[in-house]
Amino acid sequence: MDYLPHIDRPHFDPEATEQLLLHMGYALAMVQDLELALATYLSIVVDIEPDAAVDIAAHTFEKNERKTLGSLLAGLRKTDRVPEDLVSQLEALRPERNWLAHRGNHAGREVLNKPKQLAAVLRRMQSLAGDAHELSKAVSAELDRYQIQQGVSQDDLDRRTREIAKKWEST
Repeated sequence: MDYLPHIDRPHFDPEATEQLLLHMGYALAMVQDLELALATYLSIVVDIEPDAAVDIAAHTFEKNERKTLGSLLAGLRKTDRVPEDLVSQLEALRPERNWLAHRGNHAGREVLNKPKQLAAVLRRMQSLAGDAHELSKAVSAELDRYQIQQGVSQDDLDRRTREIAKKWEST
């Protein structure tokens, strides 16, 4: 469906368009994974009291799960339960995340017929994806450390990780 039939667009190389969309989609998926990891961390470490009822905990998680990176960072800044270097890394990623979400598609389409400039945009998206993935792992490691400090055993964490992985594989 052509939503903008009145705009004449230049012919875009289908392979370049495919690469742009693949890089953009992968970077966005990695950023969303990071946001989910942060929502989980914020819920468990900051917002949910250890003796909270399950329905209250679920509501808190659902609320945090809808937040963007900026809103999650605001919640993390309000507490001292997050390592400062991790918060700094997340804040450094925020402008790139915002660029991807608000300008990435447009920036990419502007250079689809300019191979060197397109390559730079694709590298930027690839870098963002890699940074978001590494930060997701760091957030998960911090969450594991917190849970172990609260008395959850490493065996329980490993068992739960296997259960989640099995569930993902079956869907």
